Amino acid sequence: MKRRIITTALGIMAAVSLAGCSTGKAPESAAAQTQAQAQEPEGGAEAADEQKTVKVGVSLYNMNNPHFVLMAEAIEEQVAARGGTVVVVDPLKDNAKQVSDIEDLISQGCDVIICAAVDARGLNVALKACQNEGVPVINVDMPVEDTSLVASVIATDNYEAGYVLGEAMIKETGGQAKIGLLERVESQAIRSRVEGFEAAIKDQPGMEIVIRQSCMTTTEDALPVVENFLQSNPEITDMFFGNDM
Repeated sequence: MKRRIITTALGIMAAVSLAGCSTGKAPESAAAQTQAQAQEPEGGAEAADEQKTVKVGVSLYNMNNPHFVLMAEAIEEQVAARGGTVVVVDPLKDNAKQVSDIEDLISQGCDVIICAAVDARGLNVALKACQNEGVPVINVDMPVEDTSLVASVIATDNYEAGYVLGEAMIKETGGQAKIGLLERVESQAIRSRVEGFEAAIKDQPGMEIVIRQSCMTTTEDALPVVENFLQSNPEITDMFFGNDM
């Protein structure tokens, strides 16, 4: 039996713009102004801003995934082009490690942290620590649950991606499919993709999800689950995966 596979292949190119800024009270007297000018490097405040080196911390879900390796390389290239430095840590798809890593990035003096969340809700502890220390977080690709804790979110419309893939499966199958579905409930991105897929097929009585399971998003984790799917449900004709790997 020929089986079709629908999977999300997401390519995200993120450009990181960095700017240094400083705040403080203006000197209140001529003597204070003279002292402040004496402390400035040659060229004045503008030169001081130019000399500031921005340090960027990066934590991207799992660096065994080529998708996140490419993203980290793009970040390093963009930051280096602006004279900044980058510290990349690998959370190894472990939420506890990602929380610890981000806390360590704060202690290393990172000015900003870029992260793709291992666990959309579980990362809140680290995000609150960043907020308390005044370190802005840019959330990429794998959204966090509480976006009020981050400065910016850069991600695809995962719901729409799932919906488009559902439409594609309907077209490929003529609206008749027995579907095995692999998801990861801890990931907001994957939950949204699955929700979009389900919305696309809900009015198609011939499109039936016969089995589903949540697992980690690596080939070694997913392969035995899919093998079990096919053994226990030989009627499966199509598969939907929430993540490429």
